[in-house]
Formats: sequence, structure tokens, C-alpha cells
Amino acid sequence: MAKALIMEDLSALNQISSLAAVPLLTAQGHQPALLPTVMLSTQTEGFGQPAQQALTTFIDATLQHWQTLAVNFAGLLIGYVGNAQLLMQLRKRLATMTIPIRVLDPVLGDNGKLYPGLTSATVTAMQQMLSQATVITPNWTELGWLVNQPWQRQPAISDLQRAMQTIQACHPQLTVVVTGVHYERQVGCAWLEADQLRFIGAPPIPGHFYGTGDVFAALLLGYLLCDYPIAKAIQAAQAGVAFAVAASRTCTATERLDGLRLTALLQQLAKEGIRNEK
Repeated sequence: MAKALIMEDLSALNQISSLAAVPLLTAQGHQPALLPTVMLSTQTEGFGQPAQQALTTFIDATLQHWQTLAVNFAGLLIGYVGNAQLLMQLRKRLATMTIPIRVLDPVLGDNGKLYPGLTSATVTAMQQMLSQATVITPNWTELGWLVNQPWQRQPAISDLQRAMQTIQACHPQLTVVVTGVHYERQVGCAWLEADQLRFIGAPPIPGHFYGTGDVFAALLLGYLLCDYPIAKAIQAAQAGVAFAVAASRTCTATERLDGLRLTALLQQLAKEGIRNEK
């Protein structure tokens, strides 16, 4: 059982971010350790201005405590942080830690726009965070911000490929997996293998589904901790997201604000774990 450190916001009302990652990683047979970066009364979209509390002091004290206990983590998931100063603090902390698999979901925005409350300082801090990751999972909007090309519409696949190559040239340790890519009448994710573009997707389901990036990043880390090769892990994570989206397709627009319906996916992951044990 691998210990996985989850560092992202905790939205008290919605099953997104860490409240999606914890059950997903548990169902995959791992032991998640939750270290919330910000406490939110709701997610930042669709519920007005949420109450929030940054946990800067708590994070530092917790990491110091765990260091005295010699706690070791096999994997790390960083999602929505939303605070440039906290991102810089995390980067310095992570530089002193030995965690082999580090998945960073550089949550900045969607559909060509930054999320509410995020600024250019957040973008700069996230760009600097890339040095502490082994895998990043931006959507196409976030990929653009990471390379200082804030696209207003989804760019051509060739533009995405060049942006991925730009990041990997600066950070050779990184695998860049771009989510929410529309290609050949499917929606899915793209990545590079030996500088060649790879894509895996499924037919799109109309409407916007909140939390798909959170689910993808958590599943990806879980499969990597199960020793899946990167391509197989990406394909399995994408299949899991497609499964959860299909299970959520009858939800109303208001219900979708709470995140994907994960019950069926969690049951499927648990069955996979039982089969693997046998």
C-alpha cells in the first residue's frame, strides 16, 4: 500500500479536488494523506463568493511534524492552490522532499479564462512549480498560460504539440498530459512519446462537467503508483473519467456543480483491486 500525499483545496460542499482524490486513491488500494492548502465553503464557480481560509501555517507545521516521524510518500498530487505565495512556499518545501512520483494539476482556468481570484502572479508561481513535478496535467487553457500564450479558443493540435515541446525542453523530467483536447470528433488527452503526439479520447457528451481534471489527475497518480507505464496509466485514467462523465450525464446543470458522480467508478476501481490481488 503506497502512501500518497494530496495537497490541494478542500471544498466542503462539493465532491471535487481533494474530496474526489481521497476516495479514488483509496479505491485503487493506496493510503492517501490529505494536506489541504485552502479550506473553501464551496468550489469557486457557481456558488457566489465562498468563505475561505488559507492553511499556510498548518501546512508548514504538518510537514515538519511528518519529517520528525520519518513519513515517506511514494506519490504526490497537487491540485488547486489558488494563492501565489502559498505556491512559492510549497515549491521550496517540495525541493527538500524525496517523492518519486509527483503529479501536478496546474489549476489556473478553463475555456480561455483564469478562474475567479487568480492573477498573473498565480500563473508565474505555477510556472515555477513545474520544476517540482514529474507529470503535469493542464487543460488546453492552462497549457497556454504556462507557455505565456493565453489562447481564447482551443488551439490547433499542432500548437498544443509545440507548447508541450516548449515545456519539456525547459523541464526534461516532465511528462505533459493535456486534458480536454478536442481531436477527431473526440475529447480526451494528448501527450508526447519520443516527441510524437499521442491521443486518447471518447465521443463528447454535451454540457460542462465540473471536476473532470481533478478525477483524471487522481486516477493518473493512482495508476502510476500501481506501476503502470505512463501511456497505460494515461489511457486508464482517461477511461475512468469517461466512465464517470457517462454516469453523470443525466445530472442537471445545478447538480453538475457538485462534481462528477463517482459511486459507480469507485465500485469499478475496487473490483479491479480485488482482481489484481487475486
